[in-house]
Amino acid sequence: MNARRTRELAEKAQAKLDAKRAREKGESVTLTAVFNPNENGWMTAQLAEWPAVVTRARTVEEARKLLLDAAREMVASYRDEGREPPIGHAEQVTIDIAAA
Repeated sequence: MNARRTRELAEKAQAKLDAKRAREKGESVTLTAVFNPNENGWMTAQLAEWPAVVTRARTVEEARKLLLDAAREMVASYRDEGREPPIGHAEQVTIDIAAA
C-alpha cells in the first residue's frame, strides 16, 4: 500500500471517529458542501448553509478536508465568544433550464 492510500485511509478513519464523537455528544449537523473548480484548476469548497466557510485546494478530497476543518474552527470560534454559529437553510430545487 502506498503512502497516499495509507494517508487517505487514516483520514477516513479519523473522520469516522470524529463523527462518532460528535454524534455521542449530540452535536452533529448535516450541511451541504458545494465544490466548484476555479479558473486555475483549483477546487473551491463552500458550505451552502454558511457561506463564510470557504476553502480552496487542488483536489475535491483536499478541499473537503479543509472545509471540515474550517467549519470546526468557525464553530469553536463562535462558541468561544458565547454565540451560536449562523447556520442558515439550504434545499434542493429543480430548475427547468429549457425555460430559462
